[in-house]
Amino acid sequence: MPGLPLIILDFDSTLVKVESLDMLAALALTNDPMKEHRLQQIEAITNQAMRGKLDFGEALSKRVSSLHLSRSHISTLAAKLPQLLSASIRRNMSFMQQIAKHVVVVSGGFVDYMRPTLRICGLEQVYANRFVFDPDGLVKGYDRDNPLAHAGGKIRVVREIQREQPTKGRTIVLGDGYTDYEIRAAGLADAFYVFTENVRRAPVVALAEREIKQMEDFMQLAKEFFPQNVLT
Repeated sequence: MPGLPLIILDFDSTLVKVESLDMLAALALTNDPMKEHRLQQIEAITNQAMRGKLDFGEALSKRVSSLHLSRSHISTLAAKLPQLLSASIRRNMSFMQQIAKHVVVVSGGFVDYMRPTLRICGLEQVYANRFVFDPDGLVKGYDRDNPLAHAGGKIRVVREIQREQPTKGRTIVLGDGYTDYEIRAAGLADAFYVFTENVRRAPVVALAEREIKQMEDFMQLAKEFFPQNVLT
């Protein structure tokens, strides 16, 4: 019988159908007369980072520093994201809940707005960035000591997870971006499956063992690395 696997799952454009920080930017820029232009700039930075063309830490700093964020913006986003689960994940919620204790969400996004969405899926293990607030509830930055605030952060985090949660099963990465592939490239995963239901980045697809167009594709593959008594 195979050992239990460890599934490293991305959040943005994987668990949910949007890039959450871009959506947060849209909320923060609601009344900005240059909103569309500034959003295009922020989205371009996101895409460069997800294709591996821009250092992730630099991309994160540029996006956060360009916005005037508050707890109110973050609370609004947190309430919206559960309605923006990827369609195939919503269809297969029972499967997500069956495998939840074997899944760790590792994201360059911010845990401050992720919790309600993770709770719906039964996902309790999450590693992500955290905002830093001033006494008035305004975002003054983020925790720069967090590995996920920097390039190569997912590698460092997954290495620590494996140290704390050794498994005899396979380690599988499921995500849409270059930072997810980096975990595989560092030798910390047996496979990187690229999730393309929401966005398909051809350079990242070329690096993956498998393309997962919808969660049903992953469910078929899961039979190979989950013991039969886990999946009912």
